[in-house]
Formats: sequence, C-alpha cells, structure tokens
Amino acid sequence: MDVDYIIVGQGVAGICLAHELNKRNLSYLAYDDQNLKSASEISSGLINPITGRKYVKSWMIDQLLPVAIETYGEIEQATKCKIINNIPIVRALHNPNDENEFYSKVNHQNYEEYMSDHYDGPSYSNVLNDTFSFARIKNSFNIDTSELIRNFKKIEKGKGNLIEEKFEYDELKIFDTHLKYKDQKANHILFAEGANARFNPYFNMLPFRPVKGEVFICELSDFPRSHILKYHKFIVPYGDDLFWIGGTYEWDFQDTSPSEKGSTELHSFLKTYMKCDWKIVDHQAAIRPATKFRKPFIGSHITYSNLHIMNGLGTKGISLAPFWAKFLISKIQEGLTYHHELPSCELN
Repeated sequence: MDVDYIIVGQGVAGICLAHELNKRNLSYLAYDDQNLKSASEISSGLINPITGRKYVKSWMIDQLLPVAIETYGEIEQATKCKIINNIPIVRALHNPNDENEFYSKVNHQNYEEYMSDHYDGPSYSNVLNDTFSFARIKNSFNIDTSELIRNFKKIEKGKGNLIEEKFEYDELKIFDTHLKYKDQKANHILFAEGANARFNPYFNMLPFRPVKGEVFICELSDFPRSHILKYHKFIVPYGDDLFWIGGTYEWDFQDTSPSEKGSTELHSFLKTYMKCDWKIVDHQAAIRPATKFRKPFIGSHITYSNLHIMNGLGTKGISLAPFWAKFLISKIQEGLTYHHELPSCELN
C-alpha cells in the first residue's frame, strides 16, 4: 500500500514525527534498526528550563514547553502508559557567587515562572559531601523515554506502521512526484535516525558533531527521590528504586560501547561526592546527535524536495522534538517558511 510518508528512525524524534502524522490522519511506514541503541533509549528524559553556569533560560523554552507537554500528554493517552512526571530540579550552589547569580535572576522578566525565590526542597546533607546551598527550578519535567519508545513502537508495529530493520540508503529511488524504497511508494521521507545521520548520503554534508555519552544506573541509599538533583552531574530518580547518573561528553570516540574512560569519570564522581552507600547496577552508552552550531537541522534537501531531515537535537532533544516535529510536518504540508532560529546549512 502506498503511504504519505516513510520515517527512518523511531527514537523520540521519529516518534514525535509519527505522532504528528497520526494526528493529521497521514499514513506512514517507519523503519527502525533494532540492533542500534539510540541516545533516546538511555536519556534521562529531562525537560530543564534553566541551564548553564549563568542560570539562563534554555533555548526557546517558552515556545517549546507548552508543545512538549501537550504532545507527551497526547502520547500518554494514546499508549495508556504514564510517561510524564512533573518533578522539580534542585541546583547545587557551590559558593556565594553561585547563590548570588541564581537569585539575581529570579525576579527577571519571565524567569519567575522557572526559578523559585526560596528553597523548600529536601536536605542532602546526609548523602552528599561538599555542599554550600541549593536552589529550586520549577516547571521541569522528566519523560520516561524507555516506556515511551517501547509502548509507542508496540502499538505502531501492531498497526503495521513499523518495520524493525536497517534502512538501506541505496534502495531509495527518488522521482519528481514520489519516491520508492524497495517496493514501498511514498510522497515524502523523513530522516530522524539520530547520530547515524552522519552516514546518510543525502545529508552527510551537514556539520554534525556527534558526542558519546555514558551513564550509570545506581542504587543510592536513603537518597531523596522527590526531586532531580544537578550536582556536577544530574542525579535522576529512575524506575521504582534506582537513579540515573550522568552524563559524560566524549567527542573523540572509537565505538558506541561503554568505555573505561566513561566508567572512570562516573566512578570518580560517586567516590568524591557521595556520602551515602551506592551500588552500580548498569553502565550504558550511546551517541548523541549533536551539531557544530548546537542547534538542530530541520528542513528539506536542497535538491530533492521530498527528502526531509529532523536531527541534531543533542542533549535537549526531549524538549525540542515535539515542537520541531510539528513545525516540520506543517512546513511540508502547509508550506511554512524557514524558521529564523534554525541554521541554514544547505537546507531550504
């Protein structure tokens, strides 16, 4: 059967594209390589509105957050699976300068929505070393990406919309009015294959800058679970009784497997800062699809107008994916113009 779209990749970006197509009653067939671990699968799932050492608003957060909450809420209803957790983030303030920097921002225009003017979170004095004070970030969320991916793919596979196999680029034939992949005819193709986009012959001219990230899944004795903690690294409640700790950043990597270098860095963090007992349950690694410009590539091929890409979402992919999926499908279906926030990099 002919379809409106083919989607390559079913991480969070691909799922948000599929969800947007479902909402518009547009048909699609998705391809996803089960032998590859995507960054989405080991993600902390954070939507963090305040970032960096200067405590600034995340890029476009005022526009991204409403769309993200709406989209994940719709997927939650469609899958009948709880995936959204509205959970505050605690930022450790390591000295008086950090404290002054944070609280000087609280009364700035539009920052009061995200930054609390007082700290009423848990005490970490019995579980952490070397703490000065803490501050609380509001309107932050944790998306259970493993549940999201597993349940969405299960439903779409049951509907015949998902084929779990590697996409072979040399099998794609492009025509003026349509394209064919093997025996499948479609009007458009959406590439959302994460870090593997650097091997995509149609878009590998783009300045991707993939980065390897590694995380520990740990048991932490008596550690508070009501908040996410940013204390040099993120400590995120994970499952019923575990914690996600990460991540690392490695731009010069040889493979996608957990490494001794990553293990050493994460072990050093635990040994240096944890006062409580801890136990490592799992060590995971994946490649983040980052870009030279630290902004995503969203658009159409400069020569082939029915080839499109949504990639380079990086560490903030959970907050970015719903907004840009909606934008890209609207751009294709309704002819929306180029978005001024995006890099032009050979895209229309």
